[in-house]
Amino acid sequence: MIEVDRVHYSYGSKEARTKRSVLKGATAGFRRATMYAVVGASGCGKSTLLSLLGGLDVPKQGEVRFAGEALAAAGLAEHRRRNVSFVFQSYNLIDYLTAAENVSLATKLSPLPLLEKVGIGPDEAGRNVLALSGGQQQRVAVARALASEAPVVLADEPTGNLDEDTAEGIADILRDTAHRMGKCVICVTHSPALARKADRTFRLAKGKLVGD
Repeated sequence: MIEVDRVHYSYGSKEARTKRSVLKGATAGFRRATMYAVVGASGCGKSTLLSLLGGLDVPKQGEVRFAGEALAAAGLAEHRRRNVSFVFQSYNLIDYLTAAENVSLATKLSPLPLLEKVGIGPDEAGRNVLALSGGQQQRVAVARALASEAPVVLADEPTGNLDEDTAEGIADILRDTAHRMGKCVICVTHSPALARKADRTFRLAKGKLVGD
C-alpha cells in the first residue's frame, strides 16, 4: 500500500558543516490489514520516516509511493487529505475545541463511541482539550486518527504518555483497527510492549530499515 524506496534524508544544507544524515537508502513496504512497529534509538530518524510516509516532507533522494504512485507526482496535499491520518507525539489537537469537536473534524458520525473506545467518557468528551491531562489528550488524538476514513494510520509514540494498562488498551485498538478495518497502521515507538503487539517490526539503524 505504501512504501519507501532507497530513501535518503539529511538535516542541513550541502554547505552546512553540521549536516546529519538519518536515512541512508531506507527501503520497506507496508501492507493493508497489518500493524507495524518501527523501533530504534532516539534521533535515528523514526519520526522523519513517518513525516515522509505522510507527505509532510520529501526525501532528498529516493521515492515514497502510495498504491504504486510516487507521492511527488500525485501531490502531497492530496495524499495527506485522502490517504493518511496522524497520531502526533505532540497531539496537535485544536486547543479551543472540546475532545468531541476535535474528533468530529475527522468524521460525520458521532464521536462519542470512538472516544469511549479509547477511554474518554461523555464528561471528558465535552471538555476543552486543554482541561484534559496529557494522557487523555493522547487518547483523543488516537480517536481522531481512527475516525478518519484514510486507509493508513501513522502514529508517533501513540502510547508514550499513557499508563501501562491504558497503553496496552490503545495498542489493542490500533491492532484491531488494522485487522478488522483493513487499515495499514504504522507506529514508531520506544515501547517494547507496543512493538510486541505489532504484526511486523522494523528496526531503523544506521539509516536503514531492517525487518523482523
